[in-house]
Amino acid sequence: QVLMGTTYVYTSKWMTDMNLFYSMGDSKLFMTLQILCSNAHALGGSLGGLLGGLLYTLNPVAPFICSCAVACVVFVIYTAGFCARLGFGDDI
Repeated sequence: QVLMGTTYVYTSKWMTDMNLFYSMGDSKLFMTLQILCSNAHALGGSLGGLLGGLLYTLNPVAPFICSCAVACVVFVIYTAGFCARLGFGDDI
């Protein structure tokens, strides 16, 4: 539970910092990004709770496998987007 709370706090801070960076000082755009992120967070939590309960009735391990798969897909998409934006560097 300590890891989960710490991860949540640092992720929230990172999200706010990224929204501040991408808004480039425009307070209206920053608030729009914050609202979009807050809505996406609420929607993800709701869908995760519903889907987790449904998957658990099928197999007690299924929610963990599903969340691992989603995390891996998001990691690959995020990393590919980051590398496409900034380049892969000289060593790669």
